[in-house]
Amino acid sequence: MTLDLGIALAAILILLVLSAFFSGSETGLTAVSRARLNELERR
Repeated sequence: MTLDLGIALAAILILLVLSAFFSGSETGLTAVSRARLNELERR
């Protein structure tokens, strides 16, 4: 039972880290796109 709990907690931790990574990646990509749009608008 303890091993199952440890595996579940490890899986939750890994999924939280992956979620944070993908959220950060999405934010970075949208920020780059906005910067490019602003640059194109200035031209």
